[in-house]
Amino acid sequence: MAPIYLPQQTIKPNNTMQLGFGEEQKYTYIKIENGKITVQAKEGDPKAKSRTIEKGQNKGKVIWFKEYPSFTGIIQSVRLRQSPWSKFDKLISITFKGAYSLDIPVDSPYGNSFAMRCQNIDLDKPVKFAPYKIEREDKPGKFNQGVVLYQESGKVEPSLNWKEHVPSIVKLNRPINGSEWDKSDQIKFFEDHLSRWIEDNNLAQGNSFSAFESEEEGGLNEDPDHKEENNEIPF
Repeated sequence: MAPIYLPQQTIKPNNTMQLGFGEEQKYTYIKIENGKITVQAKEGDPKAKSRTIEKGQNKGKVIWFKEYPSFTGIIQSVRLRQSPWSKFDKLISITFKGAYSLDIPVDSPYGNSFAMRCQNIDLDKPVKFAPYKIEREDKPGKFNQGVVLYQESGKVEPSLNWKEHVPSIVKLNRPINGSEWDKSDQIKFFEDHLSRWIEDNNLAQGNSFSAFESEEEGGLNEDPDHKEENNEIPF
């Protein structure tokens, strides 16, 4: 796939938001990992980092990537699609103007954060995705994770109240596939909520594409079963 560049754009009047990463950028496919925005890179690229895949079919492979604290784009289309690693999991596939694509698992802290706020996004204006991962003081080794959304008017607040609207996970009498908790009601709630928002705003009609549908993606999703606990958003 030929490199795609997103030209710098200026939003007026006040509180200017630069699209993309605030610099000329050829990378198209975006991920949220460990509280950062990541894009695939090549060995030798400026500021590129590497890590070795520890499990899965690509175990031992070294991958290169770049990290950014945030990404800003104008949402063009959104759809829920089947995850390539599980018939039970779904992804929120977001396409931005300028040929950027972001896939977020619905059943993840980042997916939950986005679903809680999607109804309050002004789709005519840029939105900034700023993920976080913060270690909990009361539980060392556990983390609060999510994504904060910003627009010109400020932070995008949730349209849902977690305690009032989101179904609780259910403690199982005995573990199923190693899990002691049943999240099916919660996952369905977020999928239904996102589907209504997509339909109400005709977002599925856009020219959508996905990182997982491209041969360029390069194995950044080698550990899809790793899911840290989902905590309420601390911001």
